[in-house]
Amino acid sequence: MSEQLGFIDIGQRNKFPFDLLDLSLYNDSDKVEIIRHVQFFCAGQILTIGKMREFFTNKAIELYEHDGFIKITEV
Repeated sequence: MSEQLGFIDIGQRNKFPFDLLDLSLYNDSDKVEIIRHVQFFCAGQILTIGKMREFFTNKAIELYEHDGFIKITEV
């Protein structure tokens, strides 16, 4: 039993803090810069959040931003 007390689940430290991001704070006109290739968008391409929302859910856009695939800049 004492061996189990020192057990650390390393999968828990990499959990995404979903409550930190709220994509509804962004307007559809805010710019999105594609840093790394995302689906059918090329690296270096600049588009709007509204265009991204046509293809991806808000959660997917949040995850792409968190993982460094895109960068959102407010207008």
